[in-house]
Amino acid sequence: MAKIIEERLKEREKAIEEAKEFALCISRKLGKITAILFGSYARGDFNVWSDIDVLVVAENLPRNPLKRFELVEECLKMYPRVESIIITVEELIKKRGRDPAVTEAIQKGVILIDLLELDKIP
Repeated sequence: MAKIIEERLKEREKAIEEAKEFALCISRKLGKITAILFGSYARGDFNVWSDIDVLVVAENLPRNPLKRFELVEECLKMYPRVESIIITVEELIKKRGRDPAVTEAIQKGVILIDLLELDKIP
């Protein structure tokens, strides 16, 4: 039993490291960001089919979500297991408490990088 738990912890740490690498790649493209791991890897209830959910908050993004993904296309290709949501600080504030993914990321997520210092946002 202990070996299974140890393997699960290693797999979770591996996913967190991959998410951090993804966040660093995104920050090289978008500048100051905050990235939060949420979903099954953050909670620890992941399975073999789980993707790695990352909320990315950045400043000065294009309004069109497709344009946002074009800016970080290289990172998305490098980390295909990562499923990302890319929003602005203003969108984060509006979606807080309304959007289930954003709410979960804020309440239960694992902060990967916080260059925007979101913990200081009211």
